[in-house]
Amino acid sequence: MAAWSLGNHYLFKTAALDLGLFNKALYDYAHLQQNYITLLLEDKVVNFLGDHFSLIVFLLSPLYYIFGSYTLLIIQILFVAIAAVYIRKYVLLKTQNQLYANLALLHFFSIWGIYSAISFDFHTNVLAALMVPALLYQFERKNWKKFALFFVLMLICRENIGFWMCFLLLGFHIKNKFVILKSRPLFHTIIIMLPIIYSVVVTSYIIPAVNHTVQQAHYMRFQALGHTTGEVAQYVFLHPIEILKLLFTNTSLDPLNDMIKMQLHLCVMACGGILFLVRPVFLLMLLPIYLQKMLGYDSSLWGVNFHYSIEFVPLLSLLVLEVCMLLKRVRYRLIFYMFFILSSLAVSVAVLRGELGVFQDSVSTFVNNKNNSLHMVQETYDLLRKVPADAIVSAHSNITPHLSGVKKLYAFPSVSDAEYIITFKKYYSTYPLNEQQHIDTMKYYTNHFTMLSETGNAVLLKRK
Repeated sequence: MAAWSLGNHYLFKTAALDLGLFNKALYDYAHLQQNYITLLLEDKVVNFLGDHFSLIVFLLSPLYYIFGSYTLLIIQILFVAIAAVYIRKYVLLKTQNQLYANLALLHFFSIWGIYSAISFDFHTNVLAALMVPALLYQFERKNWKKFALFFVLMLICRENIGFWMCFLLLGFHIKNKFVILKSRPLFHTIIIMLPIIYSVVVTSYIIPAVNHTVQQAHYMRFQALGHTTGEVAQYVFLHPIEILKLLFTNTSLDPLNDMIKMQLHLCVMACGGILFLVRPVFLLMLLPIYLQKMLGYDSSLWGVNFHYSIEFVPLLSLLVLEVCMLLKRVRYRLIFYMFFILSSLAVSVAVLRGELGVFQDSVSTFVNNKNNSLHMVQETYDLLRKVPADAIVSAHSNITPHLSGVKKLYAFPSVSDAEYIITFKKYYSTYPLNEQQHIDTMKYYTNHFTMLSETGNAVLLKRK
């Protein structure tokens, strides 16, 4: 995973959204500066905390001095390892059996959500999801100090994590047959409700106050359901039949999206989700994730790609373990585990080969580097060294994660007041432009900027 994730970054296969955005915030906070996001489309400028209230970036920012633009990718890989350690600890706590612990690890590492997230980019919701095994382990051990540590770290990863944590904690208590809740009912009820209160306060009051708006920008994805947390929640409770339909219905205008939601459901079932029928409490714990993914009108959230499936990974791994332990014979348990390991691997291979969904190019693989040689990559790094540290720069989306130290950073073709433009000529996505628009845009800026340097794959321009 380190070779894959860090290799992608080295080869300019990470992007402005989201690693470029987070790297710029990380750099600014490490240097005790405010961060305003200038990498969004349509030249929007928002305070970082007004886009995603990810306080954990403050905690991680000192590491930028050690690992630079690779910091968050290294942290993300480390959190995968932490999740694996706690999966193993949890299995040993429940079974005292090394074989089942190793089988659980095999299944955990065979689920596609890890690889679609790691190979894509970075996001703080990945860190939160990978702390679920640790949170459950400390809950089962009743080690409340360490539980509180992971509880707080999860909560500050992103503003909407609290909605999920409420259902997670309720599911933990149901799995535990409310034994822990009965021991201190008031305390644990507060703990269950605290995350959702936090998320409501942040999304309804803090983020709009930071952005000087009446709503959080991300609610545009749910605009047909409501414009605030309360309105969306009210619609969900009052229209259950419509909500159920939305879990399967293509609400976009593109017929190519007809099967994306069904593909996700089938992949979840193949990786262990069919066992929701035996342990429905795990479906309860994933309910906010399903609603968050499926109710929006942004089709990129619906499927198996990007970082939007990572929350399924730890819970599917724990679900398969729970049901496996219901079988009495070791032979049946081995067959059971091997079936789900192999079916999960088949899903992962299909996802990583781009055979599922309409986002075939969404998984950026380290091994698939046919069009951009190492020589061209090195030439691009040579161009980057010519960009002054205090410059205002417009850069190709895949270059922005490497330019977090500049004064202000835009994602080309957004130029605004940029003094420099550094972008690729070919081999990379021209999003949000089509190919002809990209050619026309390049002609325009080549005529209005001075050509400072050019390689086989990239150009560096300076405003005249």
